Amino acid sequence: MTDSVLNEVDNAKDVLRRFVIRARRIEAHSLVKSNDVLKYVQPRFQIKYTESNAFKIKYLMPEEEIFESLAARVRPCILKTEPVHLDKVFQAIEICMSSRQMKVNEQQCLDDCRHRFNDLCNKHSGMSYSVQKFDAVNSALEDSLTDLQLGEAWLYADLVHSNPHGYKAKATEFPYRDRYYAGTSFFSSLTVVVIDTYKLVTALNKQFQWNVDESAWREQVTIAEKDSEFAVDGMWVLPVGTEVPEGTSPADMSGAVNISSLTEARRVLTPQFWAVAIYYNGDVPIEQFPATYFLDDNQLSILIADSLVCTISIEQWPPVPNKTGHTGSITFRPYNNARSVSEQILQAMHQSNHLVLILNVPQAGGIAHINVPLNQH
Repeated sequence: MTDSVLNEVDNAKDVLRRFVIRARRIEAHSLVKSNDVLKYVQPRFQIKYTESNAFKIKYLMPEEEIFESLAARVRPCILKTEPVHLDKVFQAIEICMSSRQMKVNEQQCLDDCRHRFNDLCNKHSGMSYSVQKFDAVNSALEDSLTDLQLGEAWLYADLVHSNPHGYKAKATEFPYRDRYYAGTSFFSSLTVVVIDTYKLVTALNKQFQWNVDESAWREQVTIAEKDSEFAVDGMWVLPVGTEVPEGTSPADMSGAVNISSLTEARRVLTPQFWAVAIYYNGDVPIEQFPATYFLDDNQLSILIADSLVCTISIEQWPPVPNKTGHTGSITFRPYNNARSVSEQILQAMHQSNHLVLILNVPQAGGIAHINVPLNQH
């Protein structure tokens, strides 16, 4: 192949790669996964009659907010400026096929997709109905609009733009209900064409080994619940307005607080649960550690430096400010079922005979001190 032909094939493969990614995002939409989108391809309505011979028409339409998201996902496939415009996709398929022949059913599928897309584009050959305004004596006030014109006007006049022109502007003279109703069939039909084309591209790529970038079928296209949680190596907070110079780690900056530690994170993000643990031997302070506390009914748990949890049964909360002492039973355990407490805390405990916990207690209007003897622990 010449360089120009190779470039043409590479460009076609890139179009198909982009299209596959977009189509998978459309395929993942709830209306597509449930096949509910098929209900709205053909406009449907109910006529309700009453005993007085009056009647009402009820349009069958999907929930608006849900359908808007589908229309937004499929919209690039009908924009001529987008690489995934379906005409470009059809051309890319033909370039990748070159002189090879599809199976009869595959060629029929391609022809059908192209035909249905052309119907959506020209707004007349694929119409299901048209609307027109008349005056009181049944004289037409203006030309009729097809359902496809109304449907596209819904996209441009109501969903993504606010300055429609031509027939899109005329469509705004009709009730919003009519534009949305037409939009549901328009974009449902487009969605089905996209999905059928996507399945064809997937089959042909495998059958004829086009070697379209395989990542297109693996790349993440939607958010799942599992994506809301991810592991990080470390987190630091800095004063508001601090700029981190290029090439500098936040951990090395003055004022940085490592909130990878649960203890430090709660002290920074929820200062109302701020605490300090100080080990004493008599009146001599041995070691001080950052701490935070948790309340659960009549139980107070103090987490010390992400290593040790001191749990105290309490009868009164909030405690009396600035009063030293404790009530109820006291237990110690390693934090988070760890096998052992940090060496630094163990050493401080062995050198001390009591522990003073200083808690910030805003609801009590001050600081509470809890004195915990260690000679029996």
